[in-house]
Amino acid sequence: MNLMRPPRLWIWIGLAAVIAAVGIGWSANQQPARGTPSGPADRDWVRAKMAEGGDFPIALPVKLPRGYQAPRTYGLTTGPDNQVLARNIFFGPTPSGRTSGLKTVVLCVERSSAVADRGCEGPDSRKDPPGSGTTDADYPRPMIRHVGELLVMLTFDDKTADDRAAWQATDYTTDLDKVTWLH
Repeated sequence: MNLMRPPRLWIWIGLAAVIAAVGIGWSANQQPARGTPSGPADRDWVRAKMAEGGDFPIALPVKLPRGYQAPRTYGLTTGPDNQVLARNIFFGPTPSGRTSGLKTVVLCVERSSAVADRGCEGPDSRKDPPGSGTTDADYPRPMIRHVGELLVMLTFDDKTADDRAAWQATDYTTDLDKVTWLH
């Protein structure tokens, strides 16, 4: 037996310790600095995103229906003069919600007074050519809610009654401090 040669176990333990230390250091560098908005589920990030639309408010669900996660995408619909007509938020299912068959829900917010140049696409705005084989039964009707001066239109990619009921039972607010899924 040669005592000058270290046992192989100690080499692997040492290598694992080095990899762990590097991983911990890398992870710490990936965390946003305190006070830096971290993304779409961060209240300050959403406030900054909302500022991009000027004084156009937003209405969000106070609580997310079961099986859905915080949105990753917030968008704006603007008119020819770049005036904001609507805000669009895309809520995707969690991995378990996706497994259960849930699909993306699009929440579109516009002012209730917007009659011309609507920013939210209504049920008659689909682009299927005549004779394509699609019917009204293929398109679930959007759900409409009113929150103060805002019209909230939810469009569903599926026809699941339970899914619609969950979003119907949800309260909506323009006060970001009341949105429980923002941190």
